[in-house]
Amino acid sequence: MANRYGDERRVEVVAHSFYLLPRLVVGTARIANHAHSAREAARGQSADRLVRPTFDIPRLVEVLQWHKYRDLDPGSMWLRDVIIEGARALPPLEN
Repeated sequence: MANRYGDERRVEVVAHSFYLLPRLVVGTARIANHAHSAREAARGQSADRLVRPTFDIPRLVEVLQWHKYRDLDPGSMWLRDVIIEGARALPPLEN
C-alpha cells in the first residue's frame, strides 16, 4: 500500500502488544511504530535503536469502553478509576 510519501508499506508482523515489538525487529530489516512509553519501559532490554521519523505520525489514541450494564458494577468502576488515575499521572506529551 503506497502512502503519500511514495514509499510502499509492507506489513510483515502484527503484534498485539507494543512490548513485543523489540523482539520482532531486532536482527531484521524491519521497523516498527512504537509507543514512546512502551519503548522507555523496554529500554536496555534489546539491541534496537530509536530513530525519529522524518514525517509526522498521528498520535495514538487509546479508549476505554464497556457495556452499559457494567456502569454501576463495583469492580468495573474500580478498574476504570484506576486506569483513569494512571493516565492522569502520565507525563505530558512531547510536541
